[in-house]
Amino acid sequence: MRILLTARVVLLGVVLAAPFMEAGSPKSQCKDRCHTQYDFCLKRSTTKKGRSSCKVELKNCRGACR
Repeated sequence: MRILLTARVVLLGVVLAAPFMEAGSPKSQCKDRCHTQYDFCLKRSTTKKGRSSCKVELKNCRGACR
């Protein structure tokens, strides 16, 4: 019974840690961060000029990821 319980705990730990192990390349992480910042910028902007500046920031951020 103890072995079965221990196996379950270990398996649960592996399953929960799996998303953190698959971090991806630094370039993909950078692009994900840029897109997250872009989404946040669009949510807080209220004007057409504000949304335009969000697009410019996204383009500059993606250029920095190279």
